[in-house]
Amino acid sequence: MPILPRCALALLCSSSAVFAAASNADSYIDLRLGGGVVGAGGYGGNLTLIGGAVGYDTPGARRAGQTDAGIALGARLAHMTLPVSGITVDGTDEANLTGGSLLVGFGFWIGNRVNVETLFQAGLGYLSSTEAISFDNTDGDYTLLGGEVNVLYSFRGGLQLGVSGGYNAIKLTVTQNGQTDDGTGNGLTAGAILGYRF
Repeated sequence: MPILPRCALALLCSSSAVFAAASNADSYIDLRLGGGVVGAGGYGGNLTLIGGAVGYDTPGARRAGQTDAGIALGARLAHMTLPVSGITVDGTDEANLTGGSLLVGFGFWIGNRVNVETLFQAGLGYLSSTEAISFDNTDGDYTLLGGEVNVLYSFRGGLQLGVSGGYNAIKLTVTQNGQTDDGTGNGLTAGAILGYRF
């Protein structure tokens, strides 16, 4: 099965897990848009659906007696443009990466409306030249392992603002002119988050 249908299937299956994890009163579901820097000079954006069994009041602040910490599960679609090492993609040392990730970790409160998440993510997708006009122009694929810390403030109406920082280890496989080569796109990540808590 091609990469993108596999990502879509993984997103659908993990979405069910997210809603199942957030099916009790001490739980949350968030939809978030994130963006920022990736690696040394790269940039990217993502759409994340995440939920968990942590004591969040919907859509406002933590209430007395609710759970202070718990497991968080999520799914993410992402697009990145970043420098690559060990390979070239159509003669350049940059690549576009498009794919999806599954996330698991812990969320906990540090205040009445501020919560922190520590997340691990594993993902895959395809890569293409930065010269490509269409997302359908693929030159290879990638796998991603990473970790991140998110700090979020939830307003009473459900709006969220936050910041994120972490590290991605990305393995790239490129097939060009009948030859397959491996490279990396590792680096630190930092960005901003705009979300909504349902």
